Amino acid sequence: MRYVPRPETSSPARGGPKGRGGEGVHPVGDSWGGRGLLEAMRHPLLVLDGGLRIVEANGAFERAFASPVALLCGSPVQDVGGGRLVPDGLLERLERLAGEGHEFDSYAIEAELPVGRRMSLVEGRKLPRAGDMPLSLVGFDDVTVRRRADIVLRESEERFRSAFDFAAIGM
Repeated sequence: MRYVPRPETSSPARGGPKGRGGEGVHPVGDSWGGRGLLEAMRHPLLVLDGGLRIVEANGAFERAFASPVALLCGSPVQDVGGGRLVPDGLLERLERLAGEGHEFDSYAIEAELPVGRRMSLVEGRKLPRAGDMPLSLVGFDDVTVRRRADIVLRESEERFRSAFDFAAIGM
């Protein structure tokens, strides 16, 4: 696959290439037809080819995982985050998605990344294409804050129950 600099089409306010201080490198043109759609999504997304190489990533992925899109394109998905973002279980699901097209929902991963410890739910879908190599869309829903809030809530409920039980005994 040949790569060329992407034309400056996004604004600094949207976190596009000018906002990152570089031009960004993306596959020639919009060969798979969804660049604008990718950037419109708020969740981190990757587009993978049949060999599990990254064809494209959106700005949300770059921001969430501190991985520059320009460096990701053409790389094997296993290399993202130093190999920590794609544990064996997720890699197996991605291989099945690329092969037979088995979609998957809400596969939980936890990884130590440059931005800190992250918990995500990952979903994978096959993108319909005529003639070309099949592509897969992989979405990441960062649930780190939600999971931490659940833990704090559970701990708080346990403390409340303990205090209530103690108060009830003393009455």
